[in-house]
Amino acid sequence: FYPSLAGTTNMAHNQKGCFIGNTIIESASTVSDFIELALTKVKGMKEIFKRVINTGKEQEQISNEKDEDLLSDYLVNLWHGMNVARRYSGGSEQLVQTIKFSLQVLD
Repeated sequence: FYPSLAGTTNMAHNQKGCFIGNTIIESASTVSDFIELALTKVKGMKEIFKRVINTGKEQEQISNEKDEDLLSDYLVNLWHGMNVARRYSGGSEQLVQTIKFSLQVLD
């Protein structure tokens, strides 16, 4: 999932970022149905992360004992940060290494 963020060297694609993240950032000072939809999608992504974290813990693939809610918030934040980082990295090996390092929190 995360390594796919670093997998492209297509700069035009990298410059676009994440539609949901961009919507939230650009619309933060206004209240609209559009931003509500974007926030709903982020909440949905967080719930997916929570389910995967729970499954990973049950299968002993994730050993971090931190609360699933905190870990899923971290992963959503990581997603947004990586979408920004890929804009200037060009799909570099450094970004791949940064993603791997960031995901060690699950160990």
